[in-house]
Amino acid sequence: MSKEIIQVNELCLSYGKRKILDNVNVRFEKGKTVLIAGNNGAGKSSLLKCLAGVLLPDSGEIRIDEAVTKEKIGFISDRMSLFEDFTLTQGIDFHSGMFNVKPADFDRSLLDRLKLDMNLKIKDLSIGERAVYHLSLLLSQKPEVLLVDEIIHTIDPYLRELFLDALIGLIDDLNTSVIMVNHTFTDTGRIPERVLIMEDGGFVYIPSGTVLKTPVHLLYVSTPGDKPSITNPRNLIVSEDNCQADIIEHYVSLDDSTYFSNVVTEMVVGENSTLGHYMLELESKKAFNISTLRVQQARSSNIRSHAILMGGALVRNNVHPVLAGEGCDSLINGLYMSTDRQHMDNYMKVEHVSPHCDSRQLYNGVLDGRSKGVFHGRIIVHKDAQKTDAKQTNRNLLLSDNAQIDTKPQLEIYADDVKCTHGATIGQMDEKAIFYLRSRGISEEDSRDIILSAFTNQTLDSMNVQAVKNYCADIVSKWFAERESARKR
Repeated sequence: MSKEIIQVNELCLSYGKRKILDNVNVRFEKGKTVLIAGNNGAGKSSLLKCLAGVLLPDSGEIRIDEAVTKEKIGFISDRMSLFEDFTLTQGIDFHSGMFNVKPADFDRSLLDRLKLDMNLKIKDLSIGERAVYHLSLLLSQKPEVLLVDEIIHTIDPYLRELFLDALIGLIDDLNTSVIMVNHTFTDTGRIPERVLIMEDGGFVYIPSGTVLKTPVHLLYVSTPGDKPSITNPRNLIVSEDNCQADIIEHYVSLDDSTYFSNVVTEMVVGENSTLGHYMLELESKKAFNISTLRVQQARSSNIRSHAILMGGALVRNNVHPVLAGEGCDSLINGLYMSTDRQHMDNYMKVEHVSPHCDSRQLYNGVLDGRSKGVFHGRIIVHKDAQKTDAKQTNRNLLLSDNAQIDTKPQLEIYADDVKCTHGATIGQMDEKAIFYLRSRGISEEDSRDIILSAFTNQTLDSMNVQAVKNYCADIVSKWFAERESARKR
């Protein structure tokens, strides 16, 4: 059994009237790696700074194993240090003197890979270069505990891999305990053995070989309140290899109140696994919803993302799958329907990192009244992602003269053996199609309904969970009926 190296008991910390840490209890074990995740303001960095001795808590205690001296605790932050005007050489000399490290014993292997001018000042380095430089300094201390504060997600991919490889070496060679704070789970690669989520939300773990016949339903209900409120759900969905499952995120409200939903969902999909994700945003017309779906796909995995956006005064929908393993398949499917003065903004970023991967984006929009829609679809094909097959389509139907749509399909291709297409259309109801249906004895109202249903069904037909498909078809029909009723008044 692993030895506990740090104990945190009943820790409390406030900034002014705001309570950041409220009776936090956690244990950290020798040689283990822990990721602390959560939204901004959840207290994750404050907890780490208390562990580092940078902040003093209001109450509670932090017990560190007596065999671990202060010199054996390292702390890396994205904040500027007091020594930013030092050159790289001066920084090494100062650090070596502080911790009694002979310059000849200083490990320069990380810095040599950066090929930096040692006469540069620390403040002139990029965030990633500074992180790797500070890690090089700390490696000379041979730390027993290393604290990494909100820096991994800010580093570019090459330097991040260099940084993480050095951490893995530290863990393997010295049995160091590593405690990291980061916004996302996926940026940290294969390192974390435990994940602490300091926020509300759902955690779904699917063991290897599991096939879930019934979807997992995460239902978020906003209830009436006396004043506007904010919620910050953070969902983590981890599927191991050879799994099949469907996850439903469902956001509704019980009245027409004003509130802000700030949602982050991360999905980690193992090899040969198939996951479906359904985002149903049906909130108050006075609500604000900003959601992010981040997906990390392993080899031969398959994800199906479906979004139905109909509520909210202002909605921002971010979807970011990373096809990291070879042979992945990704479908990004969505329908947004707005009226009155609603604003619906969709941002898709699909990253093809490995070869032989397929992705499909299909987003349809129906806009009425004085509403506005935005679609920005971006496909990035990295240089090693040969044999990529990617397609992006955005179709928009404007039902009034005052509705607006801004659409921007975008390709960034750094490989030379790929098949990628993109396109966008904006139009109004086809009068020739209406005339054709009316010539067959169908009323004008029914003709328009048939055309609208055909347009929206392009999205709904891609859904594999029949109950969700039927539910979405009902709420789309209700939207059409309410629009027709308002038009007749």
